[in-house]
Amino acid sequence: MHLREYQRLGVPFRLSYTIEGSPTVRLGCARDLGAGGIQFESDEVLPEGAYIRVQFELRPDSKIEVRGRVTSSNLDPVDATYQHRIAFDSIPDHVRDSIRAFVYEALRNALADRGISRIKLDVLSAARTSTAKRLAGGRI
Repeated sequence: MHLREYQRLGVPFRLSYTIEGSPTVRLGCARDLGAGGIQFESDEVLPEGAYIRVQFELRPDSKIEVRGRVTSSNLDPVDATYQHRIAFDSIPDHVRDSIRAFVYEALRNALADRGISRIKLDVLSAARTSTAKRLAGGRI
């Protein structure tokens, strides 16, 4: 069983990307984001294993550029776009922390809108970490 190391958040936003070795800037739309990677869609297939640079803004004053490896690129027959999964590679700690904080804040706000308090969110997060450690035999 594979457990994600980082929480993901479904967030639609525009992004740009370049495939390493090509100067062409391409456009896409994010579907979800976490501190370990991003899923986005575009109108072209990307070669699995290729490295790309992805640029996006979490907030108007927060431009992010990360390098990642394409782990999958599949055609979605429903909307005729390619869905790409990218695992971030050698991401600076401050960038990973910015993404993690953005995801956590957005999840907290969404849960607060549903009447779930921050204390409950912290308890859920602690329980998730405890479960992940137990399943991994305490190696996390």
